[in-house]
Amino acid sequence: MRSRSLLVRACIAVAGCIPALGSAPQAYSSYFATNGVLKFPYGYSNARVECRPLVVCDVMLASQENVLNVAVGDSVRWIVASASSGPGGTTPHVFIKPTQFDLETNLVITTTRHTYYIDLVSSRDGGAARIAFYYPDEEREARRNALYLARLEAARALITPSPTPVPPQLSFAYRMYGEPSILPRTVYNDGTHVYLQYDKLPADLPVPYAITASGTEQTSNYRVLGTTIVIDGLLSGVDLVSNIGVGLHGKTDLRAYIRRT
Repeated sequence: MRSRSLLVRACIAVAGCIPALGSAPQAYSSYFATNGVLKFPYGYSNARVECRPLVVCDVMLASQENVLNVAVGDSVRWIVASASSGPGGTTPHVFIKPTQFDLETNLVITTTRHTYYIDLVSSRDGGAARIAFYYPDEEREARRNALYLARLEAARALITPSPTPVPPQLSFAYRMYGEPSILPRTVYNDGTHVYLQYDKLPADLPVPYAITASGTEQTSNYRVLGTTIVIDGLLSGVDLVSNIGVGLHGKTDLRAYIRRT
């Protein structure tokens, strides 16, 4: 009880441990970045991609996500292909090319982190040939998480260190096993998120899969903050998978396992 009251007083001294909820989302819009890429706000409106016939438009997705499926409404007059770039091929791309003028259709891309809804138009003038997305909600959540961790560390610094200085609202009750190269140094949760903390992120960042109550894998919502992977939800376990899709399941994939105890 004494350490808890000290933490409360310390939190008050640094203006509270938990940041206040942000204001209502703004009306985000598309814009051209300095490198000429047209960027759309994910989750706020369908992206409208305008291409010229026989000219490839490049849709670049978020780094560290994997494309699961690509579906185009008109697969006869629109040619769609996927690719990747960057070290280890960690940045996915979808290439789009119409074969005629004055076409309209739609494109849906599902990945391990997002579902993208895109309107496609072909015209003589065309539009931006390079398309990407920015993620206002995730960026706002990342800022809140960073502020939370900074305030928590500031609060802990005001408390006299004890042999086991573990804040009462964090739980480190996890066991880890599997491929050592992708295991984090520390795993803990704050009741709403699971944090995988590395000294240095692996060169081939593993994809975390949530383990349901029945023991099955499902995709998880996560983000990378510095050297920490933050996963939404209070999970019973996490499977870390690297080298996804290189070979048959279980043979070339690198896997590590994290379970609550």
